[in-house]
Amino acid sequence: MKIFFIENSLVEFDALDRHSNKLRGGETVLINLAENLALLNNEVHVFNNCNHLKKEINNVHWTDLKYLNDEYFDKKCDVAISQSDANNLKLVNSKKNYFISHSIQSIEKFLRKKQLIPFIKYKPKVIVASNYQYKLRSYPTSFNGKIQLSWAVDKMFYETLLNDEFVEKKAIFTTRPNRNLDRLLNIWKKDIYPQSKSSSLYINPPYEIKSDEKNVFLRTLGNQKNLLNDLKSSRVMLVPGHKGEIFCLAAQEAAEMCVPIVTLGIGSLGERVEHNKTGFIAKNDKEFADYSISLLNDDDLWKKFRNNLIEKRGKVTWKVTANNLNKHLINDQQN
Repeated sequence: MKIFFIENSLVEFDALDRHSNKLRGGETVLINLAENLALLNNEVHVFNNCNHLKKEINNVHWTDLKYLNDEYFDKKCDVAISQSDANNLKLVNSKKNYFISHSIQSIEKFLRKKQLIPFIKYKPKVIVASNYQYKLRSYPTSFNGKIQLSWAVDKMFYETLLNDEFVEKKAIFTTRPNRNLDRLLNIWKKDIYPQSKSSSLYINPPYEIKSDEKNVFLRTLGNQKNLLNDLKSSRVMLVPGHKGEIFCLAAQEAAEMCVPIVTLGIGSLGERVEHNKTGFIAKNDKEFADYSISLLNDDDLWKKFRNNLIEKRGKVTWKVTANNLNKHLINDQQN
């Protein structure tokens, strides 16, 4: 199949930027889906803000979106996959259209972003990343159908050699600060730190560290290799979750690095953890604190959860996700 990915964000990137800290979840998803679909004997093109004229990287052709307006390109394809904006589908002539959604998207937002007309005209199916998102992506914003996949993480997260020794009492929070960081810090200062004063919590900037932060420190943001090192030295990921979290790549990265997770299960976080096996899903802030204290201080419990994660390591991959998507695409071409 000839597959076009179309993405119109302001972030300039291509596959060579896969480990850059300028990328967010959407860009990472696009790179990995494109490359793994190319490995399945598809001709894959990405049109985005990359400042290239048909540059091939890992069997994928990268071209700046502005060149789609030139006669140089044959705009016919079997599959067009637009990321976050269905209006991009007007730029190509595709047999079947798809729309990667990175949000729940209310009807109000759907209309405000002018998605209704292209959804009626180009009939894209919506690709979602979790059961949580599938359930909440309402019929009026996905009336052409939905495809549920599961995102994955870069292979370096499940191929990196782990530390054999017990990890220090370090907790980590690597998602965006607006994903309930304030709630986590409140639990940490009020309930966790007073009972585990030798423990520390590392969080993502931007955040202003005050004098009474109770062993809370800012991570140094760099590329994903910096993140690998931080996860290798962390004993537990503390991430409450957020209603806007449709998958949480940060939690999946931690799981692949065999770092147990404590969460409140808000949003899709309940899907990233097997309760009492790979982490804990707390029912309230008090439980969250108690579970966190246990994993920070109980070596046997931490080792048990870590071993469970080691058994599951490398099972959720972009290869598996791309294979699942490819089956849907082939089936749609035949119908």
